[in-house]
Amino acid sequence: MERITGIMAWPENFLTLLCILFTLIKGYGFRKRGFFTPYSSLILFLVLFALPMDLIPFFNNNFFIYIIMMIIYSLIYTLIFVDYPVYNAIATMISCLFVLTTAKKIIIDLLYIIFSPYFSSSVYNMLFYPLFYIAMAFLSIFYQKHPLKTHFRLPAKYWIMMFSIPILTYLNEHIFKIKPDSIQLSFLILIGIYYLSYVITHTYNQYSDSVLLGQRQALQLEHLERISTMVEQVRHDKHEMKNLFFYLQTELELKQYDELEKFVSRNLAKRYDRLEEFNTGNQFIDYLLTQKVNEAKEHHIMVMADVIIPEKLLVEGNDLCSLIMNLMDNAIDASKKEVDGDIIIQIKVEKNYLCVTVSNKSSVDVLKTNPHLKTSKADAANHGIGMRVIRSIVLKYNGIMQNYMHSGRYVVDIMLELPLPKK
Repeated sequence: MERITGIMAWPENFLTLLCILFTLIKGYGFRKRGFFTPYSSLILFLVLFALPMDLIPFFNNNFFIYIIMMIIYSLIYTLIFVDYPVYNAIATMISCLFVLTTAKKIIIDLLYIIFSPYFSSSVYNMLFYPLFYIAMAFLSIFYQKHPLKTHFRLPAKYWIMMFSIPILTYLNEHIFKIKPDSIQLSFLILIGIYYLSYVITHTYNQYSDSVLLGQRQALQLEHLERISTMVEQVRHDKHEMKNLFFYLQTELELKQYDELEKFVSRNLAKRYDRLEEFNTGNQFIDYLLTQKVNEAKEHHIMVMADVIIPEKLLVEGNDLCSLIMNLMDNAIDASKKEVDGDIIIQIKVEKNYLCVTVSNKSSVDVLKTNPHLKTSKADAANHGIGMRVIRSIVLKYNGIMQNYMHSGRYVVDIMLELPLPKK
């Protein structure tokens, strides 16, 4: 019986680590590194995890060392192979580890209470391992189905709480030797806090998506209004065309060429310059830039655009629309406060990244007067969402965002990682 128990106990440490690592890559995705596959990376870390067992004699007998080793190996694996921002994955890893250790203690206590009056310790020890492995499988599925995926950057205080609560619970259980019923309560608290965090992040993601959709609908309505204005202008021009034709014919017959030249430069040239159109090769970008550049011109803001992009971009239309619209809206709002305000926008694809740079003239150092870029508009609850939407899109595409002052201009640089085309 003791030999069977020993055989079943031996892989417990390895299976616990395997459970945590497998949960992370299933919940967040695997980042391919060289020739490593998900399974080969797991085997590598299990082998590396086995090495200290011979080097550190008290490894198997010291639970604190066991926990530290689990955290170190899981953290290294997360940094190398988990394809998601590290804070999210680490929060799941720490919660999963300490929930497993708490579940292990609960199963041991329950088996002891039930079987100790009737059987020897070897019997309920043998029952412990199958029950623990079953619980491990169910907990792994729970964490796989509820990853803390976010389209936005959570504050540092949130992550500190997510990291510290499981650790403090462990200290409370194993250092202060709390009662079994308190351990069960700790298990429920850990699971409950993690699930609550999942609900909060998932709900906010849905809210963020609805904001993006609302912005796109607003842009479409604005486009319809502009089309309606253009149609009315065409009707008006058509009505005037007949009179214009006779006027030009009369001037030509009278050989009033100077008057004719003044008329053309004063009236017709302005009419053609009223609407600027873009032809970058990408119809969606053309539409967005046309809308926003003409909006800027209505406020006497000069816009210079340098756009070189392929016809098709592997970026979702909602994301691209919201990104450019929010960047241009922020630049236009800032330029309204400047004398002779101007905006420069550059969009290009370099290697596997979409690079977007928007800069506007700024007579004050925005990052000194408003380092957190809080909106100055009266309706802060609605208008303040713009920068958060931009950051969420950058995070979604594993991108980089930098904002800085340069030569009297406020500059926003964004790089979005473009998904690889499907073969």
